[in-house]
Amino acid sequence: MTTGPGVPEELVPVELKRVPLRLYERAAQHQAELMREFSLITLSEHPSALPGRLLRLIEDLQDRFGEVSAGPDAERDAAVAEGRASIDLVYAVPRSAGPASRELLELLHEADVYCSGDRLMTLPSPPDQVAFVGWYLGEFVRQTNGEPARPWGGSLD
Repeated sequence: MTTGPGVPEELVPVELKRVPLRLYERAAQHQAELMREFSLITLSEHPSALPGRLLRLIEDLQDRFGEVSAGPDAERDAAVAEGRASIDLVYAVPRSAGPASRELLELLHEADVYCSGDRLMTLPSPPDQVAFVGWYLGEFVRQTNGEPARPWGGSLD
């Protein structure tokens, strides 16, 4: 990450405490289904603007932050494979991850509204996934602004 020519952007720790792994997996599966359907929409004769915006943002975030998330993501994936219920993770991210997380959260909300309009096969996110994704991305927003970590307070299922 750089803030200017050759100037690295300061990394800050973001602690995600008590990440519910089964809920994470369901939310990730739902998002993957949505992204597949949105990819098809962008190839259609009359694509809507939202699918393209969301796909571009996710691609941009992966380009910008994929490298700094590789270690914690691998820890999370190993914990899922072990069958664990939850895990604590620490990401070292640039402060710009906060505004990017807020933007992603807003677009995911738009996508749920879009899905509820009976235009897609993918349904809107269930309430437990909305709460989880809001907490997960919200922690990046909060902690990159200097606020302390808050553990997931919901169910681990």
